[in-house]
Amino acid sequence: EDDIENLERETKRRWPTISLAAGQAKIGLQTIKQAYVAEMMNKRKEEGSAPSLALFRSSDVCSPYVIACNTGNLPAKLVLAALSGIQMLLDFGLVPPDNAPNVIMALRGAATANKSSLGSSLFEVQMKVLQLELQLLNFLATDAEALPNLTESTVNGFLLLALQLANDGSSTSVTSTAFATLKQMINVLMNSVGDLAAAKACLADSE
Repeated sequence: EDDIENLERETKRRWPTISLAAGQAKIGLQTIKQAYVAEMMNKRKEEGSAPSLALFRSSDVCSPYVIACNTGNLPAKLVLAALSGIQMLLDFGLVPPDNAPNVIMALRGAATANKSSLGSSLFEVQMKVLQLELQLLNFLATDAEALPNLTESTVNGFLLLALQLANDGSSTSVTSTAFATLKQMINVLMNSVGDLAAAKACLADSE
């Protein structure tokens, strides 16, 4: 919550859209906390395990980070803060699977839209983008509920971003990392083909 408050405060004057989204995200986080505590109490009464954080995924909480990454000429420290926020949400599994295309767009924005304002931080940002891209793909490919969201257009978004950084990276290190990331993503996708077909079959049966 502290990082959202910092983002809200630091963008209030020059980037009000980000600040407003951060304020909405704070409200969303409070709602999530209250719902989680209530669910924990119910689980204790039933002597069950702790509730899955997947129950509390929220696009509102993702929104300020996505908007920040897509905002041109944002200072490097704010772009990196937004990427760290996305990473935190991925670590806790709080990114709604259907929000993946927006996150991919945000990663592309962070890596390309802010080149002029990132300066010496461009390398760090682009490396972070590649790391988060692979993390997001792994999340979609390994989470049973998220897997159906691994659509053709979403897959294309992943691959195009890696290819873009492979061809237009800020250094040879970014280029080589982008090619390595591309190879890893292809392996993940190949391994998930069978699971994806099964998931789509289940959805068809349920309809």
